[in-house]
Amino acid sequence: MPMPMRALRDRRHSAHECMGMVGLELQMHISSITSMFAITFFCWPYMSWEDRVPNQASSTGSTLFAPAAVSALKSATEGGDASTGEVSEGTEHSIEARLRSDASRQRVLYTANVGDARIVLCRNGRALRLSYDHKGSDENEGRRVAGAGGLILNNRVNGVLAVTRALGDAYMKDLVTGHPYTTETVIQPDQDEFLILACDGVSKRDA
Repeated sequence: MPMPMRALRDRRHSAHECMGMVGLELQMHISSITSMFAITFFCWPYMSWEDRVPNQASSTGSTLFAPAAVSALKSATEGGDASTGEVSEGTEHSIEARLRSDASRQRVLYTANVGDARIVLCRNGRALRLSYDHKGSDENEGRRVAGAGGLILNNRVNGVLAVTRALGDAYMKDLVTGHPYTTETVIQPDQDEFLILACDGVSKRDA
C-alpha cells in the first residue's frame, strides 16, 4: 500500500537513536507472536528531522551535526598543540560556529528490512529501491549460509526456507539471521511523492 510521506512518524532523534528504536520497536512488535508464527519478511520505515552538515563523502551528501563536529575536532586536535594534543577553546568555538553556519535542517528516512519484502520510494516519478531481497538465490546470502554450515537447495535454505533472513524460524536460527538491511535517505520534498511497502506477493514477478 502506498504511504504518503507526511503519514510517516515525525520524531527528532539522532541516526543512531533512530536505528536503535527501529530495532526496539521491531522486537516489541514480534515478541508476542514469534512463538506461534514465523515472520519471514519485515520492513520498517522511520522518519526524523535532523541538523546535518554537507559531506560529499557520504552517500546522502550530508552527515549529522554531532558526528561532523567530533570528526572536525579530531582533525584539529591532530594538528593542535603537540605537547598536549588538544585544541584551544577558541578553536573549538570557531569549528562549531563554522559547522552550524553550514548545517541545515533536513528530514531523513531510515528503513530496515529482512526477507523479501520491498521498500520503494517514488522520487520524481522514478522508483528508488530502499530494501534488499534476502533470498536463497542471492549469491552473497548463499555464501553467508554456507559459511554458517548450511546449504542452499532449490534456492531454499536447507531446501526448506525461501528467505535467508527472517524474524522467528527459531529452528534455523544458526543459518537464518534477523539482522536487517538498513538505509538512510535524505528526503527531497520537491521530488519525493510516496513510499511503497510491499510483501513478496506483490513484488515478485512470478507471483
